[in-house]
Amino acid sequence: MIRHIWAEKTLATRRRSFTLTELLVTIAIISILMTIAWGAIGRVREQGRVAKTKSTISKINQIVMAQYDGYRTRRVPVDTRGLPPVIAAKFRLWAIRCIMAWEMPDHWDEIHPSQGVVNQYTLYLQSDHGAVIARSVRAPILWNKYVEFLRQTRAGDVARALHSGNLSEEQTNRYGKLLNAVLLYMIVTVGNPGSRELFQDNEIAFLDFPAIDVDCSSTTRRLPVFVDGWGNPILFIRNPVGFTDSDLQISDPSTHHDPFDPLKVDPYAYASYPLIFSAGPDGAYGLSFGTSDRLDAFGQPNGNPGYFAFVVPRNWEAIIYPIEIQQPPTPPFRPRMLDWYNLDSIQGGNLAGAPYKLPPADDQEKPAFPGGHFDNIHNHRAETMP
Repeated sequence: MIRHIWAEKTLATRRRSFTLTELLVTIAIISILMTIAWGAIGRVREQGRVAKTKSTISKINQIVMAQYDGYRTRRVPVDTRGLPPVIAAKFRLWAIRCIMAWEMPDHWDEIHPSQGVVNQYTLYLQSDHGAVIARSVRAPILWNKYVEFLRQTRAGDVARALHSGNLSEEQTNRYGKLLNAVLLYMIVTVGNPGSRELFQDNEIAFLDFPAIDVDCSSTTRRLPVFVDGWGNPILFIRNPVGFTDSDLQISDPSTHHDPFDPLKVDPYAYASYPLIFSAGPDGAYGLSFGTSDRLDAFGQPNGNPGYFAFVVPRNWEAIIYPIEIQQPPTPPFRPRMLDWYNLDSIQGGNLAGAPYKLPPADDQEKPAFPGGHFDNIHNHRAETMP
């Protein structure tokens, strides 16, 4: 009797247990289901990051494009009364481009006085009859507000570090490029008061930049930037003349001429619209800012290039004072050799907004060369336009 009961309990116990094979199969099934679930969660998170990035860029785009479109009817502080129409149109176009550079800077040397940018320029043009005509344009009040913003944030300490030669080539390239994101934040918030309220706190971050303070000590400065869904700064190119992945921009001056040049005094200029872009999931921007180590902001050798070297087309008999010479010029003028819309004429250079020709000196960008721009999220697509 006792043996019979023991046998029944033993058989029941055995029936309730699992074999090793059953356990392994169960674990395998659970692992597969968890992998599928985590993959789905990861895709949803990635889609959320993409949606957040598009939303942020869309808001920035509305503000920047409203400011950009305002230049079409902008009154310029240049007296063109009594001038031949072509000369007057050249002065106006030049003044608009200068004001855009002051008010929508995408290079550090377009805004900070310590880098050589001044608050007034004089353009000398030679008419068909040989007469020398000069007009000046002064920086708008907004430029002074930008200078004050950079002073308060002590961004000049960052520029000092970038030009010190103490950083590696990779650091210099990376932080020099990311300083552009600070300028974009400045344009949106300082140039358009009240716009900061449109952005949530997770759309703005303070990025640590290497810096050198006034007593030559190495330190860091935290500067504000807009960030995408992956936490990377959102960048900006005012005139991305080499950018082709666009629903807006066609590089044909005959059919899509520069809207700020109605008389077509700059025959090579086509409509170019500000590019606001995220690096996307891979964290690599993959686009050139049209820079070269051969020219500075004013077309002179050895420096960092900027905008003012290209505000005067190469086919004009013109010269800008006081940058190129220390005294007012006298005829004959030497024509410009570089065109604002042909930055690629610089040896080793790139069109602004075009993919890098060579691997960039930035270890964050190198792994994605040459296709790092393919997953960028930007405002030249209909999904991010207002």
